[in-house]
Parts: sequence; structure tokens; C-alpha cells
Amino acid sequence: TRLPGILNAPWKLNSDRNGIIGGEWNTALMKEAAKLIVRTLPQLRTDEDPARLLDAFPRQLERIDEDASTLIEAVLEQLETAAVIPDANGNLRSASELWQYPRNNAKLAQQWMVIADEATRSELIHPLCLERQRDSRIKKIADRLDAKSNEQHNLHQVSAEKWFSLIASIEKEKAA
Repeated sequence: TRLPGILNAPWKLNSDRNGIIGGEWNTALMKEAAKLIVRTLPQLRTDEDPARLLDAFPRQLERIDEDASTLIEAVLEQLETAAVIPDANGNLRSASELWQYPRNNAKLAQQWMVIADEATRSELIHPLCLERQRDSRIKKIADRLDAKSNEQHNLHQVSAEKWFSLIASIEKEKAA
């Protein structure tokens, strides 16, 4: 399925029972399964790794005609609006509410996070979203959102100028 785990359902199978067949029944099951999958993803979040649930996002399809394409497409569609991406405070938010960093550098993002206040951190993805294959999964959602709308956030990369302005201060205590 390109998703980790096993998905049991009353699928309509081919005659040798080794694969599912196309049709309205299996399509309906896949669309409902996608809702269930996305609804349960937040349970994978931990305080130590708020971005852990990104590891369960579907992998890229090799072919558009794969049996799982309906399921994967339905999951990706649900991910566009669900609160499943952690902000830099660790709170799950929808992709349309968040920015990516100007550079995909987890160490730099972590350093920025230490300086930023809570309200500012709520606008950017968590630095752990940049580790391993997670950044490519974030990019996939960003590309899908970008194709549908050109809203301000939508996981676009924030400009370096804006990124620095979010933490800039003339107060001596904050500047130290």
C-alpha cells in the first residue's frame, strides 16, 4: 500500500486471492480507510519526536496504476487539511498554517527555534520535520497545496528576510 502496517478490510479479491481488484467497493473502502489512517496519525506523535508521525506518511507511488493508488491519493488529500504537521512548539497544525525554513537544515532550524518566542515558533514546522525522509514528505504536501492555491503559508519556504525578522529585536535582553 506504500503505507507502513497492515490494512484489513473486506476487499474484493481476484480469483487466486493474491490481489485486490478495481471497482466501486474497493474504492469506497480505500477512501474510508484513508480517513481512518489520517485521523489516527496524531497518536504517533511523541513529546520527544513530534514529527514521528511523518514517518507513516505514504511513500511515493512507482506507477499511477498501482492497486494502492486510490488509497494513497485519498490519504494525501486528507493530509492537506488535517492537523498532522508539528509546528516548532510541537503542536500539530494543518499544512496551510505553516511555513518551511528558508533552508532545509535541521541544525540551523533548531538554533532558530531556541531564539524564537512561542507565537513565532507556531508559524514554522518543527526542525525534526527536516530529518531523514521527512522533508520529502513535507515537500510532497507543499507541492500539492501549491498546485491548488497560492496561499501565504501552505508550507512554502519563508524568505530569509522574513525568517530573520521574526526573531529580530531591539530589546537588549532578547538580543543577547
